[in-house]
Amino acid sequence: QVNINTADAVHLSQNLKGVGASKAIAIVTYRSNHGPFKTVDDLVNVKGIGKKIVDDNRLYLSVGNDIATSNKPSNESSIK
Repeated sequence: QVNINTADAVHLSQNLKGVGASKAIAIVTYRSNHGPFKTVDDLVNVKGIGKKIVDDNRLYLSVGNDIATSNKPSNESSIK
């Protein structure tokens, strides 16, 4: 698993499909400027990172203790 809130640029570029050195640096820079990512999908806010890169790596990404592998639609509510 790759925690996108703690991984350095080397770890990101070596472990994520479609992410080379420049995109990995952009992720770390974005995180430094904006704070931790709340969800894996927030990666699309980083210049050069699109939905395809996020989707291709989704099973390997986390933002902390929770691994972001949910396939639930975003409009599904867990509040009862």
